[in-house]
Amino acid sequence: MVGKNPIVIDSSSEDEDEDLKRAIALSLQSGEEARADEGLPCKQSASATSALPARPGLGGLDRRKMEEDRLARIQKRKPESPQQENPAKRHHAVAETRHEPRLKFPQPVVKRTWAFGYPRTGDDVKIEEIFDKKNLQLALLSSFTWDEEWLLTKVDVRNTRLMLLAYANDEETKAAMQANTPSNIRFCFPKMNGPGAMHSKLQVLKFPNHLRIAIPTGNLMSYDWGETGVMENMVFLVDLPRLPDKTTYVPTMFSNDLCRFLEESGVDERMISSLQNYDFAATSEVAFVYSRPGSYMGDNLYDNGCNSLAKNITALGLTTVEPVEIDLICSSLGSLNFNFISTIYDACLGTKDGQKTRKRDANDDIMKRFRVYFPTNGTVAQSKGGKQSGGTICVQSKWWNASTFPKGIMRDCINTRAGILSHSKVIYVRYTSLKREDKYAGWAYVGSSNLSESAWGKIVTDKATKQAKITCRNWECGVVMPLANTDTSNTSMVNLKDFERAVPVPMQQPPRPYAANEQPWFFQGP
Repeated sequence: MVGKNPIVIDSSSEDEDEDLKRAIALSLQSGEEARADEGLPCKQSASATSALPARPGLGGLDRRKMEEDRLARIQKRKPESPQQENPAKRHHAVAETRHEPRLKFPQPVVKRTWAFGYPRTGDDVKIEEIFDKKNLQLALLSSFTWDEEWLLTKVDVRNTRLMLLAYANDEETKAAMQANTPSNIRFCFPKMNGPGAMHSKLQVLKFPNHLRIAIPTGNLMSYDWGETGVMENMVFLVDLPRLPDKTTYVPTMFSNDLCRFLEESGVDERMISSLQNYDFAATSEVAFVYSRPGSYMGDNLYDNGCNSLAKNITALGLTTVEPVEIDLICSSLGSLNFNFISTIYDACLGTKDGQKTRKRDANDDIMKRFRVYFPTNGTVAQSKGGKQSGGTICVQSKWWNASTFPKGIMRDCINTRAGILSHSKVIYVRYTSLKREDKYAGWAYVGSSNLSESAWGKIVTDKATKQAKITCRNWECGVVMPLANTDTSNTSMVNLKDFERAVPVPMQQPPRPYAANEQPWFFQGP
């Protein structure tokens, strides 16, 4: 359902792509981190915030201050004896600088973020390489936290429109945010439906001849993109060429779910239809998975949280009745218990509604097949940035100390790039009964969802209707990438390192279980 306050664009424009320029919504979070009971990074203490840049929302996009800074930069660049420039010549020069190269990411790919002080390896990427600001016409950006001053060094706001799918507490705040920003920065505010977080990270980037879709695990903060050399993330990327004729558009499952996500975020339907100007063929074997706040039953049950994951696993032909091996890396843990881990495991099999194919208990093999990578206190302390760099990695001690917390599934998250911490959210799923003729050996999820009910949802039976109901608190989004089966041996399961063909594996192998006296990193202390 479209939100009450969509950004309305005049559909009478002759160029339908102009709708896209102003419409595809970006996701922004202003203000503090979400509440700790939502399974998201905990609020930072004063001692640790000094190690990381401040975390403003977009309230800092001050129109007057930006104009003053712009004029100051112009004045600084002026020569002592300026000569009058020919406007026609100047226009021609600008046009020449906006030359667009061939598609950089013609097929879906997942890369690690570049990290300062570490060598480039070919599987990493800088945010400048994604934004390509000389050619960028529109940037739809979504983030949980923002550093707007840093962001504005990555885009040229004179030539690039910014679209922000944003969070605001009330109507007054929404009006103030829009009034305080330049005219080429616009907002769309999705409904929260109660407590939760605007945690999704989606970037839709329009260039002259193609559309780039990026789904990162990190926020729009300098440290999440490797510029401080203490933290890394992952990002899904694909470039979609512009169609010569919109009538040749063929939707994919990915494009349908992306459009549904934008619609439910409050983006006007006429703007969403502008996506039909691009060829989504490259996304035919990947899936867009998302969560949105609220409780859902009936027709909406399967488009949210872990049910969205299970639905897309089924649609891609990735379901299995055999056991699977799951390795999951995340930056935040919720109040975990066996039932929730079992629900995620079943979703990875393609099972929806939280239904179980057989009864399970805490001694089930699932606990031997499910590994969660999260850094110990010692790993964070010994990292390049030390404890002060762990502010966006969090689990509450009261959850860890609960008798129901499945400590046996925990593994220390030690990065293959020595000394760096990971803020990535990735699920690696491997089939255990692989045959030569099987098309896929497994799949991976990459996105914004941490391991919590707030992100993936809680499935219960509604008391009134006796129907299955799923409840999520957060806006989240991610992508499922199948792993092709290229093994011609008689092995029944691929190694985790084989995922490197499709998705980087940032944690050291074999994994090290937590020792009896070890604890995870508690940002606020045990």
